[in-house]
Amino acid sequence: RGPCTDWVPPAFSKATLRRFKYNSKHAKSLSHCDVALFKGRGETFEGAAHIGHPGIVHRSPRVPEGSGIHRLVLVLDIPQEGW
Repeated sequence: RGPCTDWVPPAFSKATLRRFKYNSKHAKSLSHCDVALFKGRGETFEGAAHIGHPGIVHRSPRVPEGSGIHRLVLVLDIPQEGW
């Protein structure tokens, strides 16, 4: 099995995004069989209360080409009017 998704607590999101080419010392890693639900930023059902708040910064660690490691990503989007 390969490396799991890395994520950064919201308090360190902006600093991490400024240095996106580098690993963050604040990064946490999910474990195998973990399930993570990351909420994007923007308008919510509660209104515009979360606009301007950063979403969770996350990434899939690099997998060396030819390593035989496979990655599974499942994305769920809530359909919205106009899609």
